[in-house]
Amino acid sequence: MRIPGRAARVAVLDPEPGGSPLEAAGREVREETGWTDLVTEDGVLCPWWWSPAELAAGHEPLWPPQLPDLPAEVRRAGAPAVPVGFGFVPNGTG
Repeated sequence: MRIPGRAARVAVLDPEPGGSPLEAAGREVREETGWTDLVTEDGVLCPWWWSPAELAAGHEPLWPPQLPDLPAEVRRAGAPAVPVGFGFVPNGTG
């Protein structure tokens, strides 16, 4: 029997002034999910980092589907001046 659990993933591509990548990830998860009971220490948020090649390998479903393309674009053109909008991207495509 499966027991549903809450899970989220966040990729920090650009350092945040005055904060660590882990703090930035926790803040983003709280802002995007509304989950206020996150703890960002003792392994509750686990810092795993994927290389662009690992993202592109497609071992797991990703949202947005174009996520593997974003690091290459940042390397090519630099960090965007404004947040990247994805519009409506249905789950299960890509």
